[in-house]
Amino acid sequence: MDCWPNGFWVAKDNQGNVIGYLLASTSDKPNVCWLLSVAVADIARGKGVGSKLISQLINELASDINQINLTVAPDNPAKALYLRSGFTEQGFETDYFGEGEPRLLMSYFRAEHT
Repeated sequence: MDCWPNGFWVAKDNQGNVIGYLLASTSDKPNVCWLLSVAVADIARGKGVGSKLISQLINELASDINQINLTVAPDNPAKALYLRSGFTEQGFETDYFGEGEPRLLMSYFRAEHT
């Protein structure tokens, strides 16, 4: 959060409790950002919190960003969230975070820029 305060969003319930967050960062490439982390509290999963955070990211960056990248473990259930949000699989790296740490590379492309 200290490194990318403009890319940190928090979701709260009606009582003001934090139930999720999203962290994104700009890239060294123009018009590209990275979705670094999305987390939703167990009590809020399956209620659209992650989808709303991702949708907010896409909408907030509409004028500046054409592509959003992320990596996810192939067996992470969040992969389905990303697919529903419009991300597509772009590649696979067996040892992304070190030996035995595979990740899928997924990207969201703004429709007018595909």
